[in-house]
Amino acid sequence: MTHQPKYVLIWDYGYYSIVNDDANFCVGWVYYDVKNKVFEVRADLVDNYCSCSSHVGVVGALSEAIPALANFYEKNPPQWKIDNLALWWKETQYGCLRVERDREGSWRAYRDNYPMLRGAKPAEFRTDDEARSAADAHLLDFYPRHEPLNDGLSWQADPEIDWRSDRYSVKNGAILERLANEDKKAMTVQRLEMTLHQEGLIRATEAALDKNASPLQRRAISSRVDRTYGLVKNRILDARAMRLLGIP
Repeated sequence: MTHQPKYVLIWDYGYYSIVNDDANFCVGWVYYDVKNKVFEVRADLVDNYCSCSSHVGVVGALSEAIPALANFYEKNPPQWKIDNLALWWKETQYGCLRVERDREGSWRAYRDNYPMLRGAKPAEFRTDDEARSAADAHLLDFYPRHEPLNDGLSWQADPEIDWRSDRYSVKNGAILERLANEDKKAMTVQRLEMTLHQEGLIRATEAALDKNASPLQRRAISSRVDRTYGLVKNRILDARAMRLLGIP
């Protein structure tokens, strides 16, 4: 992996979340072992990400948690999985990739249900290997700190891929500040989450309940929901928010 993800530690009310800051996606957890006075580090993506245990290891200092997790993901990169002869998929920190064979026998690539384009039309590939290679090469397109390849291929625009420019994400921070200033003592994390939900920041959950969605579509939508919910949950539970709300 030539691109090095930027990870941040966020206090999550009893443990720490390790978040890929570029993708705003929770990729690991850190728990403090009071008895042994060490920090246990666990990966969050292992079920669909790779065939390995979620246990990363133990470290003696909190500052060692992110390097340990980064090393784990570097040694255990995501793997393509095959559902049938016409479908491959791969879960990554930057969304769910998949390639499918259409009725004419051509292969098409998707990232979180957004198709890969060649110019203004969906890109077609002769083999699944070509489609998977293209999807891998363009995985990070449009994410912060990454220059996309100039080979004529690109994903259909995803308006929510950079959470820093998403108006709902910006609104999230504004809501947090307003609510915290209104009632610092009585405010609870549960009320914050409920309020943010009512504001529509987890609007993707409705799509996840669509009975007409295929299992693969549900998987991709679930990835999107996790990312959106992570924005709400992890950002409001960071150390700054905890201080604002007066929560020890």
